[in-house]
Amino acid sequence: MPEHLELIAHGATAILATWLGLIVLTRARQQPGARIFAALTGCLVIWSLAIIVEQLSTQPGTVNRSFRAIEDVTAYLLPVGTLHVALALAVEGRRSAIQQGTLLVIYAVSLLVALGAVLFPEQRLAVTPPHLELPGIPGEALGWAWIAARVFILAAALYWICRSLASVGADDARRKQLLAALATVTVGAFGGILRFLPGPADSIPWVGVSIMGLAIVLAAYGVFAQGVFLSPAVAGQAFRYSLVIGLGVTVYVAALIALDRWTRDLLAIDVPIVTAMALVITLALFDPIADRLRRTVRGRTPRQTAYDRLLRALGEDVLTAQRPEGAVVPVLARLSRTFRLLGAAVETKDRVVVAHHGHPVAESPLALRLPLRSVDTDLGWVVFGPKRS
Repeated sequence: MPEHLELIAHGATAILATWLGLIVLTRARQQPGARIFAALTGCLVIWSLAIIVEQLSTQPGTVNRSFRAIEDVTAYLLPVGTLHVALALAVEGRRSAIQQGTLLVIYAVSLLVALGAVLFPEQRLAVTPPHLELPGIPGEALGWAWIAARVFILAAALYWICRSLASVGADDARRKQLLAALATVTVGAFGGILRFLPGPADSIPWVGVSIMGLAIVLAAYGVFAQGVFLSPAVAGQAFRYSLVIGLGVTVYVAALIALDRWTRDLLAIDVPIVTAMALVITLALFDPIADRLRRTVRGRTPRQTAYDRLLRALGEDVLTAQRPEGAVVPVLARLSRTFRLLGAAVETKDRVVVAHHGHPVAESPLALRLPLRSVDTDLGWVVFGPKRS
C-alpha cells in the first residue's frame, strides 16, 4: 500500500506540475522568473517520472541505474531552483551581491553533487551506505551535511521572501503575491525535507510527495488568483481555455481510438484509415475550431472581437494580451515601489482619476505631474508622488 500511495502521489504531482509549468511558460515567459519556474516544474516532473519508472520497470538492471541517476540529478536541483524562483519573486530589479553570490555558489555546489551522483553512483552523499567516504570524515557525516545544506537553501528562499514581505508597504496586490509565494515555498520545503530526511523518506515517502503536490496547488492559486506571472484576467482565460481544450482533445483522442478499433474489426483490415482521415480533417479545421473555442471561452462581444482582430493584425497573442486599462494599475504599482512613492495616478484632462495606486497627492509641490499627449492633443496627466522620504 505505501508503494501504491507513493506512485499515486508522484503521478498527480507530475500531472499538476506539467500543466502549471506549461501554462506559465507559454503565456508569461517574458515575465521575471517565469522561465525558471517552468524549469523548476519540469525538474519536478522528471523527478517524479523517474521514480515511477524505477518502481514499475520489469528490467531493474540498466533501466533502474539510468533513472536513479536522473532522480538524483533532478532531486539535487530542486532546492536551488526553488531558491532561484523565490528570489525572482521577492526581488524587483537587480539582486544584491550577496543574493547573486549565494545563488551562484549554491548552483555550483548542486551541479557538482549532481555530477558526482551520475559519475560515481556508489559514492552518493547519503546517510546510509553505500555513500561517499573521505579520509577522516565518515560517510554518514557527509550525508547529514548535504541534508543540512538543502535545508539551508530552502530556509534562504523563505528568508528572502519574508524580508521582501516586510518591506512591501501598502501595496496589497504585491503583499498577496508574496504571501502566496511564501505559502507555496513553505509547504514545498516541508514536503521536500520529509522526502529526503532519513526515516520519513524510507517509511512514508508518499507523505512528502503528497505535500509537494499540495505546494503545486498553492502555486496554481498564486498564478491564477493572485496574478503571479499572469494578470488575473489573463490567468482566468488561460485556465478556462486549457481546461476546455484539454478535455476536448482527450475526448477526441479517446473517440478516435475507439472508432479506429471498431472500423478495423468491422472491415477486417489492418490499415489505420480512420486515423489518417481524422488527421487530415484535424489539420484542415484546427484554426477555425480553435478560434471558435477562444470566442466561446472568452465570451467576446462584437467590440471585443474587433479588438482581438486588431491584436492579431499587430502580431500580439490574443490569449495573453492585457487590456490597457487592466495593465495600467500594475505599472503604477511597480513604479511606486521602485521609486518609493506614496502613490501614482492617471487623470483625464478634466481631472477625473481613471487609474491610481497608493495615495498620491496631486497638489503637493513635491509631486511630479507629466502631461499625456497624442500628437498635439492633451489627453490628461500622470501624477507621481510625492516620495515616502
